[in-house]
Amino acid sequence: MRKIFKIFIFIVVVFGLSGCLAPTPQDFEQKEFSVLNLNSNKELNFDEFMDEISKFDIILLGESHKDNASRFLESKISTDLAKNYSVTAVLEMFDDSKNEILQTAKSSKENIKSSDLRKAINWDKRWKWRDYEYMVQKLFYSDIVLTSGNLTDDEKRTIMAGAQDLKGEFSIKQEVKEKIKKEISKAHEIDKETLEKFVQAQQYKDRRMADKLVHAKTQKAILIAGAYHTNKEVGVPLHIKDFKTPKSVAVVYLYDEAMTSLKNSDYIIKEKR
Repeated sequence: MRKIFKIFIFIVVVFGLSGCLAPTPQDFEQKEFSVLNLNSNKELNFDEFMDEISKFDIILLGESHKDNASRFLESKISTDLAKNYSVTAVLEMFDDSKNEILQTAKSSKENIKSSDLRKAINWDKRWKWRDYEYMVQKLFYSDIVLTSGNLTDDEKRTIMAGAQDLKGEFSIKQEVKEKIKKEISKAHEIDKETLEKFVQAQQYKDRRMADKLVHAKTQKAILIAGAYHTNKEVGVPLHIKDFKTPKSVAVVYLYDEAMTSLKNSDYIIKEKR
């Protein structure tokens, strides 16, 4: 069971965190980006893109865990929105066991040096700090409300031991589960029963993030998570629909690789070459 849980942690934390990241997020501060609106097939400059997404209540930012352009864009989009709106950012990198620590630190951010931030927020070492330091600092020292989006380890263990199925109309369809199974199976050969539990845990995680977004008290709610979690075919968008919320949703992929179809996202950001 311990071995299975370790494999599970690997899958749900990342879907593949590895490698050295270069260039750094700071290197993208002088670069230009264009955005493709996949609904209209229209290319936008960054300012036009910001005007468009400011019309949405919930904005899902799907990152590549291996790409520091994602960390720069998460920071820029979030802080730019916060200039005109109250914003909550739901972070996959924090689980609910750390949320109280995060809130306590945020409430006294003026007294926390950037060099002490990692310790003050009890950063989870399974997420490489050097990869996320830039983004976390930008959001932490802003007026953006930060909250956890991930399940705790105890919750994950409970799910692996056996948990009730989620309720819903869109997110729990068998075709959705099969797509998640296929993705997990690409990385690991595991027995059918364990695979079912991994899928269930993935969906509980996406439901948690959707819950935080739907019930945010601010004008805008932003999710910062891996692109697979933001995928309109399998992830958080389906769980948001299950909440029957009137809030509008936009999905933004922060890099020009992998899945770029309208089925998966609404916008994709590309670095101008």
